[in-house]
Amino acid sequence: MPPRIALVHTTPAAMPPVHAAFRRHYPEAERFDLLESSLLPDLQQAKSFEPAFKRRITELITYCERAGADAVLVTCSSYSPVTDLAASMVAIPVFKADEALVQAAVARGPRIGLLATVPTAPAPAVAQLEDEARRAGKPVAISVRLCAGAYEALMAGDGARHDELVVQGVRAVAPSVDVIALAQYSMARAMPVLPTNLEVEVLSAPDQAVQRIAERFRG
Repeated sequence: MPPRIALVHTTPAAMPPVHAAFRRHYPEAERFDLLESSLLPDLQQAKSFEPAFKRRITELITYCERAGADAVLVTCSSYSPVTDLAASMVAIPVFKADEALVQAAVARGPRIGLLATVPTAPAPAVAQLEDEARRAGKPVAISVRLCAGAYEALMAGDGARHDELVVQGVRAVAPSVDVIALAQYSMARAMPVLPTNLEVEVLSAPDQAVQRIAERFRG
């Protein structure tokens, strides 16, 4: 029987890209969505992880276990720093939004371009990249670019403008890096409109995460 995967979201913008990734890489998996749309704006306002944020994400993940999930994927990269704590509270696998992305980027480095559209996303991603580089014994140089205005455009219903700003960011960093990582699930929607003549690979978080989940359950 295919596994039942719970997808925990902090923004509806993450939902289409991750479901598209499942259709590409693991279509037989059953999945359900849990959206708590106040988590991301609350974190952006607080600018640091207060204990309440850890409790809130933990409560969502424990709910998923009670709902019969065989695994949980948290699709918000800003919450990766507290996902491990929540994972320790349940008996099912919990996948961070960007763990697989980070490992793939380090393997393809050493010069990594990290793109984000919300200001809370780069710091946890950089920390994970540095941790993974130390674990793998590989030096990395990380170039961070915030695609300012892209997330706001997406939330306002202007997906084309969001994609345009992400493409601009990719073009800007591509000449100086070996690989580009899109830090957020919502950014994956821009993958089909990326330039075809790029000389570096662009990695999306949902594709990497879903492939990792498929590997785990298919054996």
